[in-house]
Amino acid sequence: MSQNRLTVSERIGRETREQFQFNRMATESSPHCAQETRDAVTHIIVLERGLCYDYPATKILLSPVTGRRHQLRLHCSYIGHTIVGDYTYSDRRDLLPYRMFLHAYKLVLPNVIENLDVTTSDPFTCRDYRNSWVSCETVTTIVDAQDFLNDMMMK
Repeated sequence: MSQNRLTVSERIGRETREQFQFNRMATESSPHCAQETRDAVTHIIVLERGLCYDYPATKILLSPVTGRRHQLRLHCSYIGHTIVGDYTYSDRRDLLPYRMFLHAYKLVLPNVIENLDVTTSDPFTCRDYRNSWVSCETVTTIVDAQDFLNDMMMK
């Protein structure tokens, strides 16, 4: 990704092509999107640029404002940057690494008794991913990205 921050606001509906209608969604601008669409907004912040399996890649923080089915995967595909390993939204071209590189860093679920607030470590720093992800440029830290998103929510 060339931009460091981006907000994608593209409505999402069901995919109408028969071979995809049970496992894909589509953006409103797609010719294969059902007429009943719903608002979908995702904030994207670049954390690092580098290489994944020797191909140019960008590590990003995705923050969904809405919660539509396949929203993060579809919005990344919509801007031309499918998630590494996303076979479905890469039009079945991304066969490596046989799994999708989409990981939850923080999950907050409001609850009447007590809010659930879980934060994990960066999975790409663990031993399993060290040979697949090589960082070439750090754009922002995850803490600074979260602070920026929190400031946006307060406005």
